[in-house]
Amino acid sequence: MADKPESKQESTKEVSADQAQPSTKGKVAAWLPLMLAVIIMPLSAYLMTKFYLVKQLDTKIQEATSTQVEASDSADSSESANQQAEQGEDHGTHETAADHAGESSGSAHNGTESASSSSENPAPSVIAYQIESMVVNVRQTGASRFLIASISVDCQEQSQRQKLKDILSIKDPFLRDAAQRVLSNFTLEELEDEPAAKRKAEAALIVEFRDFLRDTNIEFSVLFTQWTVQ
Repeated sequence: MADKPESKQESTKEVSADQAQPSTKGKVAAWLPLMLAVIIMPLSAYLMTKFYLVKQLDTKIQEATSTQVEASDSADSSESANQQAEQGEDHGTHETAADHAGESSGSAHNGTESASSSSENPAPSVIAYQIESMVVNVRQTGASRFLIASISVDCQEQSQRQKLKDILSIKDPFLRDAAQRVLSNFTLEELEDEPAAKRKAEAALIVEFRDFLRDTNIEFSVLFTQWTVQ
């Protein structure tokens, strides 16, 4: 009678142990996919990098290097061709210069003779004396209107032109002052008749300038090359 309770207890323990084994197996089965994913993903990434991406990078690097080498070779070839072309042009220039050396020397000799003859007989200047763009106030306008005039003085006799030029150039400040006084004496009404105003101014300037040529017999004329009222 005392052995029966013990056998019941042993059988109960065996049943509980059998029930515990399935629950442990279920937990392991539940964690197994996650464990496999943790192991497989880094491994696949490593294999992808090593066997695919690295090869792709090597290929790109080789293509870029070959392109740079080709470009460098092309640039060197172009530079060499340019240097050869420049050397050929220089050579042709030297030959042309040598071919024309005789002609140039002859022309230079003729030019020297012409220059010496021209220095003995210098060409006369076009105008003996000029006053460029003189600005004066128009009379009775309160300095609100201006006359801008350029004056040329010359003579018909070329033999006297240089003498006239020398005298008037020395007297330049006095001539400018005389021209200033003559031109500033015009009113706006007088300037409206431009031809008459010019003739009157030319006659007045001849009288003023003749005082500086009193000891000479030079005949000269006065001309306005600019006459603008503003």
